[in-house]
Order: sequence, then C-alpha cells, then structure tokens
Amino acid sequence: MEMTLKFPNEIGQQIQKLPNPSEFVSKVVKDALNNQMVKAVQSDSKEGIGREFKVMEWLRQVRDEHYELLKGKSIEDKIAFYREGARRVHQKMGVSLKK
Repeated sequence: MEMTLKFPNEIGQQIQKLPNPSEFVSKVVKDALNNQMVKAVQSDSKEGIGREFKVMEWLRQVRDEHYELLKGKSIEDKIAFYREGARRVHQKMGVSLKK
C-alpha cells in the first residue's frame, strides 16, 4: 500500500537524508503501532496498570479463558468472537475498520 504522510520540514529533511527513508518510516510506524496495541491491552487488564506486564502469563490466561468460552461453539461463532474482540481493540485505538 502506498500512503502519503506530511512531516514538519525539519523532520522531513532529516528522514530524506537517511539511506533508506521508506524502510525507516515503516519500521518506526510498525513499532509505534505495536506499542499502542500493548498499551490498549494493558489498560484493559486490571493488573496491567502501573505494574510489570508479564506477557506470557497474560497470554496463557487469555488463551485458557477463550478456550472455556468457545469450547463446543461453531467455527462461525468462534470467528465472530475474535472479530468482535478485534473491533473493540481497534475502536479503543481510534482506528476505523472498513467493511
């Protein structure tokens, strides 16, 4: 996907001086989005605020909770469950999803 971004002149000039400006901007944006995703998840977690975030423990807990919620459900119900979760995360991040 090609996208046009506008930067203040001094930032744009510094980016243009880099050996591979497109790769740099892509990496910075990807890192920022990943960081936003972790912050959104942390703010949803009672233990995530103001404490060390233990990713593997949280991941196992979520996996186990999802298993219990979804066991015996149809594939369609499982897909709907994960789509709704993604929609809520995107909404919290201020990202609109096109259908």
